[in-house]
Amino acid sequence: MTLELPIYFHTDETQQAHDLELPYSMEDCETRMVTFYEINAVSVYQSKNGSEYALIHANGDKFISTLSYAEVNARIARAKSVI
Repeated sequence: MTLELPIYFHTDETQQAHDLELPYSMEDCETRMVTFYEINAVSVYQSKNGSEYALIHANGDKFISTLSYAEVNARIARAKSVI
């Protein structure tokens, strides 16, 4: 199963804010499409401002998607039904 999802990536500015523990919005991060070949788990990620996103656990790494937990799970279910 492969699944392409929009994932947040830090910009130089958001990485600096993160490192200094300063507030920033996830929407200030860059969004890139990532193709996953294996997803180990999906959980809820809640930002400091209360917004919720999907936290994807894959091969020891974690990725925050622009999508909700429910939407990512729905896409996984659809992808599995195609196989």
